[in-house]
Amino acid sequence: MNPMASAPGESVRQRFAARWNDFFFAESPVYAAVYFRVFLAVWTAGFILPRLPHLRELYAERALQVPHPWAERFGGLLTLPLEITWLVTIALLVCLACFAAGYHARHLHPFIVLMLAYLLGYNLPRVHAYGQLAFYQWLVAYCLPYDRLCDRDGAVVRSPRWGLRIATMLFSTVYLFSVLAKTVSGEGWLDGKALFYTMRSPDYGSFLLSAWVPISLGVAKVLGWGTLANETFVGLGLWHGRTRRWAMLACFGMHLVMALSMRVSVLFHLLMVGHLPLFFADDTWQRIWPRGRRLSAFNGFRRSRP
Repeated sequence: MNPMASAPGESVRQRFAARWNDFFFAESPVYAAVYFRVFLAVWTAGFILPRLPHLRELYAERALQVPHPWAERFGGLLTLPLEITWLVTIALLVCLACFAAGYHARHLHPFIVLMLAYLLGYNLPRVHAYGQLAFYQWLVAYCLPYDRLCDRDGAVVRSPRWGLRIATMLFSTVYLFSVLAKTVSGEGWLDGKALFYTMRSPDYGSFLLSAWVPISLGVAKVLGWGTLANETFVGLGLWHGRTRRWAMLACFGMHLVMALSMRVSVLFHLLMVGHLPLFFADDTWQRIWPRGRRLSAFNGFRRSRP
């Protein structure tokens, strides 16, 4: 019997409440939450590490000539020497390693967010949309039950999935708002000019596929419409069981083609594709992590008390 089937005489409000509760508050295994804890920490470390040789250009006041946006509120408190910024960056990397390993992850989470807010506050508009998405996911991720994969008896922990729903909704809306931005306030997507000039640009185009196979304006127009349709399909299709696999494949394929044809940071593609396991069904996670393969890095070092 389908547990979501409506009972005879059940009102519309009762059916809505039942579906609402099942969508947000039904308990499910915490596979995806624990995975996202590790993934978000590893990705953020990959985002921070390339910035280490450029800390002076990024954060030194004389180099930037731009005060921290919090400086007006907190006075000179945030006008710190570059050495302090080095210490904050190193401390952040250490905390990310401990967080990924599950060592006091819940306690480290607020400190990681504060350090990211301090570092990214200097140049948040310049970290691109994917950097901002990662920061917002750090805020949302505190709601995830990522503390441990298994309990003391070895059984997979189950927890309400409302935090996971928020994280997945934030991800899927990125594609839907991208379509709105390109069609409502953007220019050149309906006539193909945006992709046509981007592919020929030395900053973003003329790279691998776009350099070997130059596209015409007509082909760019078809690709533009296809991109809009594909992003809409990904944003909506991930939420339906019948279309979820196709939406995942469409998302992966789109980012693969972009990585092979545009000069966009690989961190962007890894962040977006790395969200897809959050939509895996429970039985898929059980096949990935069968009993007896509980890695300590995913289970965490701290055990719950009996």
